[in-house]
Amino acid sequence: MPTDEGYNNTFCIINPFHIVSCALQDIGLQQSLLQQAAEKLRASIQFSRADPAPHNALGDVLMDAAELAVIACNSSNSTSAAGGSSSVFGGSIPLAAEVTDQAAGLMKQAVDDGYMAALTINRTNADALVGLAEASTAMAKLANRQGDPVAASQHIHTALGHYTSALARPHLLGDATERADVRYNAACTAVLAGRVDLAEQLLKMVTAAGKLQAQELAADDDLAALRGVTWFQDMIQRP
Repeated sequence: MPTDEGYNNTFCIINPFHIVSCALQDIGLQQSLLQQAAEKLRASIQFSRADPAPHNALGDVLMDAAELAVIACNSSNSTSAAGGSSSVFGGSIPLAAEVTDQAAGLMKQAVDDGYMAALTINRTNADALVGLAEASTAMAKLANRQGDPVAASQHIHTALGHYTSALARPHLLGDATERADVRYNAACTAVLAGRVDLAEQLLKMVTAAGKLQAQELAADDDLAALRGVTWFQDMIQRP
């Protein structure tokens, strides 16, 4: 999947309230700032119960906190995943049980207190649906890393359902670049769910819009299952 800004040198949280914007390397300070951001968002929710935005922002902050917990463990084990987002949760070396529990707990809060709460206010809210899809994908990768393929399969199919709901109303997803990003991530999730047909449809839409480079496709491990497929080979070899 497309990667976010790496965490090696900087760490930034961006939400509608711009609560935190920082460039720090100390993980303890980063965790403290995330906790403060979550507390402020929870407080703001009490005064804006009809607005899904602070719920979505809370979900984003809690997902950042879950990522940071895994990044800290990856770094100590020298197994850091490249990039950001759900790629952080993947890997071949299982995490310590306490790290898994911490990350899973934070992701559950992101889902329940963040994105699902936003959907109770607006059931078609695009940010909430995409947030749920990304969180479920991260949960799938974490479960797979911990040797639980059944849970991983359940989470990845849940993620695909949320992406499908979000893509049913593409006009709510933002501009052309933002729509392309969601379609691409949905395609990656479709591959992981075994829906190669859907992945083909989505990737062709993204490439037709000129929003994706062949080298990105070829390098993405989430698309590894497609590397021997004719239409995918044609796509990455196209000038």
